[in-house]
Amino acid sequence: MRAREFAEIQSKLADLHPEQNTFPAEELLELAAEAIQESGATTANPIEYEAIRERYLPEYTFTGKGSTTGVITLSRPPP
Repeated sequence: MRAREFAEIQSKLADLHPEQNTFPAEELLELAAEAIQESGATTANPIEYEAIRERYLPEYTFTGKGSTTGVITLSRPPP
């Protein structure tokens, strides 16, 4: 996935977010299911999580303690 594709997905997700309301979990679950299906992952050929950010979003910077707090900051690359 490249920066442009990521921005398009981010934009589409923003359209689904109702104002003054928490984001519906069902939408994220459906998105995750579609992404897994699109990836072609199976139980015999699972998604490789090792260095997944570096492989698919190398142009983005991630900071934070996501593994312990669930908070990760995503920085867009310069134009």
